[in-house]
Amino acid sequence: MEYNVVIAGNFSQNADVTAPVKSYWPNAAGCFNLIGNVAEMINQQGLAKGGSWMNEPSEVYIEKDLTYTKPTAWLGFRCVAEIK
Repeated sequence: MEYNVVIAGNFSQNADVTAPVKSYWPNAAGCFNLIGNVAEMINQQGLAKGGSWMNEPSEVYIEKDLTYTKPTAWLGFRCVAEIK
């Protein structure tokens, strides 16, 4: 399935900390805060994807790996559930 990329909110509205989930409009897939809140950890240790509140727009693309070694304010995870 392919979705159009829609940035919810823009970087001129960024906060200096994370924002509540529904602070910006959802993207085309209905997900909130995929860009601009926290970067999400992936299943490979030490790597995260997405953009956090501290990233520049040029750093936010799917091919970009963000690395981490310990918990940080810009890093989080997204709970995903499949409803059958």
